[in-house]
Amino acid sequence: MKKPSLIHDYLEKYAAPVHWKMHAADLDNIHQVVVIPAYAEKEMLFATLETLSENPEHCLKETLVICVINNKFAVPEADRINNAQTIEILTGIINRRVSEILSVFEGLRTSVKKIAQSSL
Repeated sequence: MKKPSLIHDYLEKYAAPVHWKMHAADLDNIHQVVVIPAYAEKEMLFATLETLSENPEHCLKETLVICVINNKFAVPEADRINNAQTIEILTGIINRRVSEILSVFEGLRTSVKKIAQSSL
């Protein structure tokens, strides 16, 4: 089967040497991958994901979106918090715990709801 090998090949070529935990829902029937690198870009990342969520449902169901949340070794505290919150929100969307996320991150309410209600 070709699809899992494409994801494996991508991770082998581009992933950091440390094995990071990857959060994903269902990987069956994936035909395309979108990779979004981000560093302390919580607001912009969810605006981007909101825009992606507007694509046709049949396309979204075949698309894997990988958000790569980057950290530096000597990261400023504000950037570390931003990245941690980004991961928390993404995990909440993936695990369908949107109501919990919305109660904590009020400023992203519209984007998170739209993303969560889509097939993204």
